[in-house]
Amino acid sequence: MAYPVFDLHCDTADRIGWATLDLDLRFTAGTDGYFPGDETHPQDFDLIEGNACAISLAKIGNTPWAQCFATFVPDEIPTAHAARFQAQIMAHMSGQAMLNHDRMVNVRSAADIRPALKDGKVACIHTIENATFFAEDPALIEVLKSLGVLMSSLSWNAQGPRNASARFRPHRG
Repeated sequence: MAYPVFDLHCDTADRIGWATLDLDLRFTAGTDGYFPGDETHPQDFDLIEGNACAISLAKIGNTPWAQCFATFVPDEIPTAHAARFQAQIMAHMSGQAMLNHDRMVNVRSAADIRPALKDGKVACIHTIENATFFAEDPALIEVLKSLGVLMSSLSWNAQGPRNASARFRPHRG
């Protein structure tokens, strides 16, 4: 048996799901593809089975694999639309896992990972990169958890939560 791999991050979910986003979300994000140029060859960035991204089922082969598929939420997406953005990317990724159910499984808890690996499958773990929108609406944490998000990074490469400086000042007193 091959040793299992546990990869904590890849951009594959955004790349293969980008074309499925509502047009208003793509317009707000300011691009028709996740990376510049992706939109010129959309057939290379649509399916998990084989794609030009970092992770595909073809590249993984028969290795038991736990993959954190991150939805990167661009800073341009306002808080009011961040959960919808994430849900659409996650829905496409979940759909890809269901289409490839013989090789992949959507996991909804940490306890689901080991059985998937034992069965030689890819454990599809949904994560968020750049969850600064939690600062404006902490209730979204529970909403996204109920949808199957298991992990998130609170920031990315930005200065910090949008307009949250007044909200997150240290308490003195």
